[in-house]
This record gives sequence, structure tokens and C-alpha cells, in this order.
Amino acid sequence: MESFQDLFAEMLAAGGARRITDAETLATEIANLWREEPARTKQLEAARTVTAQGADAFARTLNAILALAPAAGAPQSTANASA
Repeated sequence: MESFQDLFAEMLAAGGARRITDAETLATEIANLWREEPARTKQLEAARTVTAQGADAFARTLNAILALAPAAGAPQSTANASA
């Protein structure tokens, strides 16, 4: 989870996830989400919102990196090529 700590913190803050520390709590949370459709819907929407924001950030980052890459078919420098 460490590599996703920021995302998970956002997910927790938005209500899209809950921190579970033991089997009893897990069973209770699953039962609650199973029975309570409004709570389940609210949690799913929060998770989807955070995930969509992450996808947008990923797309922006990827586009910024691609803008720095040489264009396809552009001549490559041969300054360091061996003779």
C-alpha cells in the first residue's frame, strides 16, 4: 500500500474506502454495505470520483512526458555513434 499512500489517503478522506484492521470489522463492513444500498452507492461514487481524478492526473502527466519526446521519424543524433 505504500506506493499508493497518497491515493489511498484521498480515497479514505473522500469516503471511498475504509481502513479495516481485523476480520470482525471486515465482516461488519461487508454486511453493512450489503444491506445499506444508499451507503454502498455513496461509497462507490466517492471511490469513482477519486479514481477519475487520478486518471486525469495520469493523462496530464503522460501528455507532458510525450510532449518532451522526439517526434516519431525525427532524425536521431549520431554524435556519440561509433565509426
